[in-house]
Amino acid sequence: MGLYSILYKIVGNVFASERYQISEQNEIMAKIRQNRSEKIGEIRPQITYVELEYYIGRSNEKQIENTETCNLVKALTDEAFPSYQDEYDKRWEGFYLPVKRRGRAIALPFGIAEYKQEFFLYFHTFGSLHITRGEAREENFYKHALTEAFRFIPMIKADEKILEKLIPYDIHTGKIKGLYILEKTLSKKNKEKLLKDYGQFIEKNPEIREISLNDYLRTAGICYRSA
Repeated sequence: MGLYSILYKIVGNVFASERYQISEQNEIMAKIRQNRSEKIGEIRPQITYVELEYYIGRSNEKQIENTETCNLVKALTDEAFPSYQDEYDKRWEGFYLPVKRRGRAIALPFGIAEYKQEFFLYFHTFGSLHITRGEAREENFYKHALTEAFRFIPMIKADEKILEKLIPYDIHTGKIKGLYILEKTLSKKNKEKLLKDYGQFIEKNPEIREISLNDYLRTAGICYRSA
């Protein structure tokens, strides 16, 4: 067999493999869309919080070498634009998994990163999953969890405010502005008086010649707590 024949055969095998992966991914998506027969709003989580603790853990990284699971993650990322991308990796934020916790439905946020065609899933308050292609047998739980995330996407698109109801306060992230929590400790009238007194004080252009370290730290502490 000549060199060109060998190269042609290799390239042909590569293209055939890629077509098979795309076909397999399309088949997975078709099955998922068939299962989207539920009405919007009927969340009914199929996974419990306790199961997540068991199969993912709290801090460790779970390695999964299964091509079908890998294809499911790839199909899931195709549903959204990356929140970050460079020449080495991609990252997606804003995926949610419907979960039952203490008898009620909640939405658990998770993110996905892709590096060298390998995927990393990061779950809030849990560990992570490292998913690659392979033939290792894995628990059906991981495929089931990804399918549940797919099922939840059209519900979010239909009503984004559903997340406000389903994301528990104990896993919210971000900052709370002081104006939303300090009103009870300092009334609007007292705020205005303090600002007025401070303005009059500054106009006098005072000079502080001596101050103890304790007085300085006490004053600085008041400022930091009020910021």
